[in-house]
Amino acid sequence: MTIANTTSKLLLAVLLASLAVPASASEPSARVPQQGSPKIMVPTPTPAGGVTGCWAADRKLYGYRLSFCVHQHGGATYTVTGSGLHCHARLGWQQAWGSYGFAMSRTSCGQGMEWTADTFNCVLKGGWDNEAIGRMPVPSQRSHLDCTYRPAVSGYRPTSFSAHRA
Repeated sequence: MTIANTTSKLLLAVLLASLAVPASASEPSARVPQQGSPKIMVPTPTPAGGVTGCWAADRKLYGYRLSFCVHQHGGATYTVTGSGLHCHARLGWQQAWGSYGFAMSRTSCGQGMEWTADTFNCVLKGGWDNEAIGRMPVPSQRSHLDCTYRPAVSGYRPTSFSAHRA
């Protein structure tokens, strides 16, 4: 058998196979109905996932109180108060593999002071076993965030805190 003969037979087979498939099935948006298939209903998660709402650290961080709010459509802000300072700015965040990463925007706090662009990572936990929450809906009354705070300036070590809904 020659290469030309084999190639022509392959092309003929492909052409016949494509004619055998109905045109509607080859369209990318075509849906083939399945008899007796179950309907699965799940809640549509918000872009903010299970952390939507306002949170407060359970203790002072480096002498200051931290609170933050994650809004329904993805925006977030933080507030740091203490020793006469009041800092309020945008908080960037992203969710990855069950944890949340937060990036604080540098901001002026008044009195010639600024808050640095620090970061913190959190895992949403809750329930009786204090395990990471990986299901929907999230039980909001008993859930909390276990977090690690990392200052942007040298000389300060990372510290852990829990955040509870404010």
